[in-house]
Amino acid sequence: MGLGGINLYLNKTTDGVNWEPVDSDHEAVVTDGGTSEVGWNFDLMGNIWGVLRNEDGDGSGWGSRIIHADAATPGVWEFTEDQSDPTIYESPRMFRHGNDLFLVARTDPSGKFWNKSPLRFNIFDPLYHLIDLAAYSLRNHGVAIWRMNPETAKLDHVLDLPGCGDTAFPSIIRTGKHTYRIANYSSPLDKCKNWSWIRGQTSSQGTQIYMVDLEFEQTQ
Repeated sequence: MGLGGINLYLNKTTDGVNWEPVDSDHEAVVTDGGTSEVGWNFDLMGNIWGVLRNEDGDGSGWGSRIIHADAATPGVWEFTEDQSDPTIYESPRMFRHGNDLFLVARTDPSGKFWNKSPLRFNIFDPLYHLIDLAAYSLRNHGVAIWRMNPETAKLDHVLDLPGCGDTAFPSIIRTGKHTYRIANYSSPLDKCKNWSWIRGQTSSQGTQIYMVDLEFEQTQ
């Protein structure tokens, strides 16, 4: 059972058919490892910040990773830490308000995706990861918003959004200068408060789409 082997590409196109690396001086591959889903955006200076879901695992571990790229070299993504954050942010999507970047993603409030128990070093890591996956599937999950802190390269939790059971894959549209509409799917909100992810996945009650309107207000 191997780790990693996933390439992420950052390409550009002028016709929607022919694609080329966004930075002609560098290859289109911006990461090579265990990361797959990416939520990313530009700040006002044109720099890129992103949060990557590291579910498959690589030499950095499992969980999530934060990347940064300078505006002058958008095709050169650099990880802000050598090791993965044991917390995973699934279905990550980012949006910008002013010069603040925000992440919307699935939460894991009851545990860590990467369990660093001392016992794991007695078992081949990828095999032990199957235990982590099973534990993750049996925990309850939600949806939340975080702010990217560019000074610490960390995510600061802002607030939780409606969502439980099988939930997330958010979509975000801007509806005004300071307003946004966020949609995500979820198991029935009136029933799934304490449901595990797997219960939501297998429930005959299915999922629905929920929307919330978000408004930023100026504070003194």
